[in-house]
Amino acid sequence: MKQKLHLRFTFILIIVTACLFNTVAQINTWHQKASYPNSGRYASLGFSIGQYGYIGGGYNGSNFDDFWQYDPVNNTWTQKSNLPAALRIANSFVINNFGYITGGIDNSSNKNFHLWQYDPNTNNWIAKADFPGVPRYGAAGFTIGSKGYFGIGNTGSATGPYYNDFYEYDPNLNSWTQKASFPGTSRYGVYGTSSNSYGYVGFGVNENSGSLFNDWWQYDPLNDSWNAKANYPATARTSPRGFVINNVIYLGTGQDLSVQYNDFYEYDEVNNNWISKASYSGGNRWLCVGFAIGNNGYLGTGYANSLYYNDFWEYSADTTASNDTCITIKPNATDGKDINVLSGFPTTNFDPYPGLVATAWTCGGSPCNNRALIQFDLSVLPANAVLSHAGLNFYANPNPMVIPLANYGTDNACWIQRISTTWNEQFVTWNSQPSTVTLHQVQLPQSTSSNQDYTDVDVTTLVQDMINDPTNSFGFLLRLVNENYYNGRDFASSDNPVASKWPSITLCYSIPQGINDTKNNIGFVNIFPNPINSEFQVELQFKNNSEVTIEMIDVLGKILYTKSYFQFANGITVNKISTEDVPALNQQGIYFVKITAGNEVVTQKIVKTN
Repeated sequence: MKQKLHLRFTFILIIVTACLFNTVAQINTWHQKASYPNSGRYASLGFSIGQYGYIGGGYNGSNFDDFWQYDPVNNTWTQKSNLPAALRIANSFVINNFGYITGGIDNSSNKNFHLWQYDPNTNNWIAKADFPGVPRYGAAGFTIGSKGYFGIGNTGSATGPYYNDFYEYDPNLNSWTQKASFPGTSRYGVYGTSSNSYGYVGFGVNENSGSLFNDWWQYDPLNDSWNAKANYPATARTSPRGFVINNVIYLGTGQDLSVQYNDFYEYDEVNNNWISKASYSGGNRWLCVGFAIGNNGYLGTGYANSLYYNDFWEYSADTTASNDTCITIKPNATDGKDINVLSGFPTTNFDPYPGLVATAWTCGGSPCNNRALIQFDLSVLPANAVLSHAGLNFYANPNPMVIPLANYGTDNACWIQRISTTWNEQFVTWNSQPSTVTLHQVQLPQSTSSNQDYTDVDVTTLVQDMINDPTNSFGFLLRLVNENYYNGRDFASSDNPVASKWPSITLCYSIPQGINDTKNNIGFVNIFPNPINSEFQVELQFKNNSEVTIEMIDVLGKILYTKSYFQFANGITVNKISTEDVPALNQQGIYFVKITAGNEVVTQKIVKTN
């Protein structure tokens, strides 16, 4: 049987070795956020104003007219005044903190030509000057400066007719002006966006010719001209989506005539090239909706494989770099603590087992459910750490035994909940399973492929709850949202023979500078050189006589080095530490040195290079 590895910390000191990493936090990563609170859908419209995002409309058998505001600080949704019409595949742009929508298709298949303005201060929709061109959908809309732009698209059935005319809207005059037509092939399902100075349009499909596009055109409003730019470097497609963060364009997803995609790219406007970024963690998707708030992008909802989605994800780009320390805990079979409980065997313990199973199935013809428990030792976090991000990593079991495929069924969305009572891996059963709390629970959305992994699942709030209430926090429980057979998930456990599939959690944190520094006793601490190579020195001075302990502890709680001595007041001591004293220093990585003087502690970080 496995036994949990107990990590010994009095005052926490983190050493991040080469198998972990010291890096910036939340760079080029996706984190799941609170799902859109209404039905799954595709072809919604969305935009952001100030510190809030907005999503509305869309389609799931019929059009919707609901409209919701997203608050990224509290990760919450608030319903707002419904759209003036139930629409899908409409467009939006934002001018001077007002939202505008036009285009799209209503429930009677009429193409919308109205323009409505949304005022976030009054939560009202106001009719503005109607679009002067032929009503259309699958078009492009964006903002440059104080003007809105809209055009291209489809005004008929899937085979058109298509248009490439293009218009500018001036909110001060409440009027439209026709501009230079889009020079590419007429089409619909295009994507339009803008930087500070230019607009961009590309992608789409012309179903008369069966042509899909990955071209990319820049619109110059000063010269009212279009210029061809570097093509998107992946498969031609229709209806991708994205956002603009700090004037940088990010986009991806979409579909060709039958296959959806989740690739994602950054467009470098200066060098006119595309840079591959982390694929959309929600999986392959088409006609989702996106916007940016501050330094983060947001993407959610959409359609794939006959499923409508309401999940919602946050993207952190390179612009959010910080000096946080990140630790990945990935225990093996000996050190890991994870187990399954099965209602079909309510008094039986199945440990060890190579999978973490959350299923609803039948046992002997009767419904039965499986749930998974997993706990990571969070004591690796310094007591004074400020948590910035916690991401769970689950990998599809390469050899599922309970269900036919690692991700199975049409209703296998899964909750991750905080466990609030103790449990013993060797003895816990269905009948003795621990209690959980639903506060801040995180949902893994319906799978889009049988071997789908879920990496960097954002459980920051859950982990913060565990830090705040450690006496009532004992890991995570995985269970289906709706325990209706036949649906399930089978992720690899720490007992899985494939080490790369073991579950893990990444914790990113910062330590406020000087939070542990004493002002009364310790005179100064100087550690040099830093970064280090084969040795370093710890130079100390104390204002009063004191017992001193210098420690180094690795990420698993192992004390690598300890030295204790008595130091007289105002004396300066120099302590030399080398790879001869600490063999682990032969490995590159990040280390923290802890100096304890009575009840006072100072921690400092050093870097081992080569």
